[in-house]
Amino acid sequence: MSESSILWEEAVQPGASWSHVLKRGTALRITDVEGGANAGAIFYNFECPTERYNMPGHPQAQHIGAPD
Repeated sequence: MSESSILWEEAVQPGASWSHVLKRGTALRITDVEGGANAGAIFYNFECPTERYNMPGHPQAQHIGAPD
């Protein structure tokens, strides 16, 4: 993704929540700029809120082993 294609950029503080409506075909990139963090996310279909995708923020919930 080129810098010229960025439509929105925002820093979210630890423990804070964030919400935004994305248009179809738009990509969302979440970047940990300091390292060592994770993000819990739930995505809703704006037109049908009962349709959703839940992405747990804890690596164990994602069935990914934590680094030793």
